[in-house]
Amino acid sequence: MIRLKAVDPRTGREKEVAKLLEGVSAQQAAQKRAELMDGIKKLVERTETFALGNSRNCGSTTPRR
Repeated sequence: MIRLKAVDPRTGREKEVAKLLEGVSAQQAAQKRAELMDGIKKLVERTETFALGNSRNCGSTTPRR
C-alpha cells in the first residue's frame, strides 16, 4: 500500500490518497509513489498558475480586436 498527502491549493485542506498495489516489489511501489507525487505537484502548479493568470487579467482595460 502506498499513501500520499498533499495540500489542495483551492481549499487549503490536506488531501490523502491510498492505493493498494498487488504483485509489486518495494522498489516498484516507491517508484509508483514518486510518479503519483510528481503528478500531484504538476496539478498544483497548474492550478496556481491558472489562478494567477486569471487574477492578472481581471478588469483589463485592453480593448478587444
